[in-house]
Amino acid sequence: PGVPAAPTLIWSEDFQNLPTPNNTMGGVDLLSYTGLQTNYTADPAWRVTAPNTCNGLITAANLNTNDAASIAN
Repeated sequence: PGVPAAPTLIWSEDFQNLPTPNNTMGGVDLLSYTGLQTNYTADPAWRVTAPNTCNGLITAANLNTNDAASIAN
């Protein structure tokens, strides 16, 4: 009962260490990305190499839509 409080941000990542996305780049595998002070890992089902998924890839709207590695993943 009562009025819910506004959510509290616990953690955020803006992937600031990626090069500026452009149409010659493909997606970046999450496991190869290094954040400001963080390296990432993921459960095998959420990795780029997992079968039948499109998880584990950091992308942006203006990346190369014909990038073979991104398409394969």
